[in-house]
Amino acid sequence: MKPVIAIASGIKKNKEAGIFEGELYSYITEEYVKAVEMCNGLPFIIPLQKEKEDVERLLTMADGVILPGGNDIDPAFYHEKPIPECGEIFHEVDQLYLWVIELAEKLNKPLLAICKGHQMLNVAYGGNLYQDLHIQKEFVMDHSQNIPRHLSSHEVRIKKDSLLYDIFQKKANVNSFHHQAIHKLADTFEAVATSEDGIIEAIFKKEGSWMLGIQWHPEMMAAADEKMKAIFQLFIDQCQKR
Repeated sequence: MKPVIAIASGIKKNKEAGIFEGELYSYITEEYVKAVEMCNGLPFIIPLQKEKEDVERLLTMADGVILPGGNDIDPAFYHEKPIPECGEIFHEVDQLYLWVIELAEKLNKPLLAICKGHQMLNVAYGGNLYQDLHIQKEFVMDHSQNIPRHLSSHEVRIKKDSLLYDIFQKKANVNSFHHQAIHKLADTFEAVATSEDGIIEAIFKKEGSWMLGIQWHPEMMAAADEKMKAIFQLFIDQCQKR
C-alpha cells in the first residue's frame, strides 16, 4: 500500500481588489503533491486547526508528514520582537506547525520540513532565526533568487557520512527563496549542509524520531532533478518502513 503523507497547510490572503479581497485560503503548492506522488506516496492536506487534539487525529491516519514553505515565522515563538524587515506572519499557521512537530515526535512519524518548515523545526526544539539575513548577518549572499524556481542559484556543502551525502556527495546546487534562516541551531539537530556564507541549509535530528529539514525547495526541482527527487524518496521510504 502507498504510504499516506500529511502536508500541513499554509494560509494565503487574496490581495486582488474586488469582493473576495482579503479572503483567506488554506493551500499548498501543487509541487509538493507531485513530489510525493512521484515517489509513490498518497498525499492529503492538513488544513488550519484550532485544537491540537484534532491535528493528532489527522496525523494518526498518516505514515509521515511534510511541513512546507510559507510566510515568515512569528518571532514570539523564539522569544524575540519583530524587526521592521520581518515579513507577513500568520501566528495560527505557526502554531499548527509546532503542533505537527510535537505530534510527529509523539507518534513517531517521519517528518520532512522545507524552507519555513525547516526553520520552524529548529525553533520547536529551542533554536532561533535570523529575522532578515541582510540586516542581521554580514557577508551574506543573495538567498532570494530572481531566476526560474526550478533552477539552482548557489551551492551547498554536504556533510560527509550524512544521509544527504549518500545522495549528493560533497556538494549540491540548490535554489533559494528565503530571507530568514537558522541562527542558533537547536542542540537536537546536526547541520548536514551549509552554504558558502555559513547559512545552515539542512539539519537532521540526532536521535529518536526521523526529522529532516531542508532550507531550499527540492519540490520545485524534483520533476527534472533525480537527486532532488531522491530527498522525497528517502523520506517516503522511511514512511513505508513504519
